[in-house]
Amino acid sequence: MDVSSSLLVAMMFVMVLSIGIGNLLMGLSSLLNERSPREFDWLPTSWLLLMLLQHLNLFWYTIDIIEVDDWGFGGFLYIVSGPTLLFLAASLLLADPALSGPSEPRSHYFRVAGKFFSILALLMLWMIGADFVLGTGFTRASFWNAAFLVLFAVLARSQAPGLHSALTVTTWLLTVSLLAFRSFASQ
Repeated sequence: MDVSSSLLVAMMFVMVLSIGIGNLLMGLSSLLNERSPREFDWLPTSWLLLMLLQHLNLFWYTIDIIEVDDWGFGGFLYIVSGPTLLFLAASLLLADPALSGPSEPRSHYFRVAGKFFSILALLMLWMIGADFVLGTGFTRASFWNAAFLVLFAVLARSQAPGLHSALTVTTWLLTVSLLAFRSFASQ
């Protein structure tokens, strides 16, 4: 049986994404569990949902990964670092109630916001670079990634609740517009 390096890279990429999706679904399910000590707060919950959408969005890179004929170890490491960054960002946001206190989702959010948004900014740089590694170059979606990069850099440096609220809504609007663009561009 001849297994191509493209298939192996794609399998590892999807495996890391799958672990991240499972991690997020477990975190989101604990918000719905009546016995959970976690309280609902729209701001961190909104970012958990955005992380889930980002995982699903990143899945579509799998098609481009399979189309690359020859993978080296450096390219493999680069491609797998994207879902790894996403996993790490989401894991930061998922507060452990035993460690952060059950009624402190907003304070936990602001404690980790600098690291969380710095990792997301790195992810946007990774996505722009991945388009070049995968041979598609700077695409229209790269403009959205550049906009997200700026938003995440601002959020990484800010502790202002009003700014975080406004830029969270802005991120949702950009995300919905990107997903709509991708769905119409593929038809």
